[in-house]
Amino acid sequence: MFEAVEIISNPLPEPAEVWFEPWGMPHPLAPGQSLRIVAVSAQPGKLEIVEDGSRIVVYAWPGSTMRVYCGERLVDDFSIEVPGLPPDQSSRSFVEGMFGGSGTQKI
Repeated sequence: MFEAVEIISNPLPEPAEVWFEPWGMPHPLAPGQSLRIVAVSAQPGKLEIVEDGSRIVVYAWPGSTMRVYCGERLVDDFSIEVPGLPPDQSSRSFVEGMFGGSGTQKI
């Protein structure tokens, strides 16, 4: 089993928005707050994180699931595995190609 763990923090004085893709789910992130993202899969991979000011997007890899924690509290459980993708595409390139970016604006 492969596992990737990342900490996402908001050092800004205003709230940030974190999107989890390809599930298309946003979460607010208050100033000074952090989220711990734990992704697991039978296949090797890594999380791709894109930051653009107060907008952060976390992309999982095919075959992975993801859990999101604020401290020790589970705030979201993306238990549906990321589906397979066309050759030479990442979750990011697929989401950006299909939807023009994550959420309502392109990064």
